[in-house]
Amino acid sequence: MIWPSVARAIDGDDLLVRAGVGLQYETNLFRLPSNPVSDLITFESAGLSFVRPTSAQIFRANFDVRNNHYRDNAYLDGIGYNAALGWRLLHGDADTLDVDVSYNRTLLGFADVRTTGRPSVNVAAASVRGGLQFAPRWSAIAGVGTTSTDNQPASRSYLNYQLDFLETGVRFDWRTGSVFDFVWRNQTAKFTEPGSNTNGTDGYNENLVGVRMNWQVSEATSVFGKFGLQSRDYTAGDNPNFTGFSYVMSMRWQPRASLTIDATARNELSAAAEINASYARMRGVNIGAAWQATGKTVVRAGAEVLNRNFTGTPGTVAVGPERQDKIYGATIGVAYRPIRTVELGVDYRLDRRDSNNASYDYNAQVVVLRASLEF
Repeated sequence: MIWPSVARAIDGDDLLVRAGVGLQYETNLFRLPSNPVSDLITFESAGLSFVRPTSAQIFRANFDVRNNHYRDNAYLDGIGYNAALGWRLLHGDADTLDVDVSYNRTLLGFADVRTTGRPSVNVAAASVRGGLQFAPRWSAIAGVGTTSTDNQPASRSYLNYQLDFLETGVRFDWRTGSVFDFVWRNQTAKFTEPGSNTNGTDGYNENLVGVRMNWQVSEATSVFGKFGLQSRDYTAGDNPNFTGFSYVMSMRWQPRASLTIDATARNELSAAAEINASYARMRGVNIGAAWQATGKTVVRAGAEVLNRNFTGTPGTVAVGPERQDKIYGATIGVAYRPIRTVELGVDYRLDRRDSNNASYDYNAQVVVLRASLEF
């Protein structure tokens, strides 16, 4: 779901600092099909965002951290964080150069990760992208980048991989807020422990030819996302290759100032090492709405449906049919700002998964109470 951004303490500030605390109650912490285990999680969060335009340059920085404490499963306590730095050089209307680096630690849930430790993944990424105008509305674009992962606990290190990409293409700028990129992208994933990970593969090579768009249809409606032909070839192991059409397309509609509706449809492959199979084909839709009920109160709601078809041997030895999941979710929340810099909120989420492998079925409910300060 994509919710509207929060209001800043003072519009135009280069630096935004935030801090928060909250309670999160989960009825099925380990996402089990039976005998669910509930727990109460307390958390503290903090972060900052910095954006500074200087002449023909823009400097960006963002940092967020969250510390979780579990009432009944203290061994799961942990800190997740995200740190990112960026620099943009602009020359003229369309000539740009962007350099971005990031490092984050994500604390994973237990929907697909069945482990006795605190599952997490550290991701380091760096990229350089640029555009050079060669006609009034046309620019040549190119980019290179790399991403590497480190999965915890050590028993999950077989999922570690490095992904490198190279892309090139052309951009058409309508000069009305709409931009279309026609792109060819090649990316190569290499597992750091070849032969011990998903189905014995040591990685894959993938090519994508398609369009990335940000289309301002009208003042109230915008469409953005990507679509094209995707081809993935595995270099070793008992893995079926894939060639097919993929897309992730979103629409934002704001029929009036107090109401925003977002919808996303997707048909794509899973990430490089998301699950213990060659890949999962994901098809789904989600829709969300945010309503400014009063000057201080925002009500949010959303729903999603996702089908995941796992392709390839689900391990080194095939056991039973390939897994197929149907995932459902619904959420509702209310945020209240007694003053511009303080927000109080409550959120409720319902999750359900039905699988042809009954050991992956679950129902879960999550309730969050939170308070945050921005200045």
